[in-house]
Amino acid sequence: MEGSEELESSLLTQPWASVHFGESTFLAKVCFRDTGYILLISDLSSVWYESADAEAVGQRSKVFRHLVRPLIHMNLALQYQVQELISLLLQKDAEIEDYRESGATLSRDRLKTEPFREETFQQNFMAETLPGICRAGEGPAFASALQQLYTAVTQQEAKQARKRHCSEGDVDTAPTAETTEHPHPPAPSQEDETTSSSERTSPTSSPAQKPRLAAAKAKPKKAKGLFS
Repeated sequence: MEGSEELESSLLTQPWASVHFGESTFLAKVCFRDTGYILLISDLSSVWYESADAEAVGQRSKVFRHLVRPLIHMNLALQYQVQELISLLLQKDAEIEDYRESGATLSRDRLKTEPFREETFQQNFMAETLPGICRAGEGPAFASALQQLYTAVTQQEAKQARKRHCSEGDVDTAPTAETTEHPHPPAPSQEDETTSSSERTSPTSSPAQKPRLAAAKAKPKKAKGLFS
């Protein structure tokens, strides 16, 4: 409620602006905040009011994830595809021209083609093909090839999202792993310091230590070989 009241107060101080939709003129005012937005539109006889909080905006944005963003990526993919096809056509034209200069001729005249011109192709498409597509009216949203492209695009988006999630998780756990692998040694106690000091100041070793030294200096026996 506090966020809604704050939006209402902020909207009250916003000036009206004149907007045009076709031949109609309206007055409108809008207020956007981190907590949401409010929109007012009037034609001086009626008023249209719309408001939404941050949660409602987040729910609406799911449509963007499932439709708008994949369509944007599909558009980019199709543009790259067109550019690659144009590059292949130009290479084919260069190959055919090389054959002609070498003396090669077509056995069937109906297979003869004109060199590809990208600018001419684009102009003809806009003037001839595009109007026919627009006159066709509503049809299936996605053909089978576009359905496959949509699936491939969304799979790539999901893969990239998983990679980002994993990388963020690695960054979060890195300090913990470092602490586990290289723990700080515990501080020596007072008893350990006293024992260490007494060992450094002792001038001679005890009798119990002499046999241990003798055993350490004992000469090892020579191993016998098979032919010794």
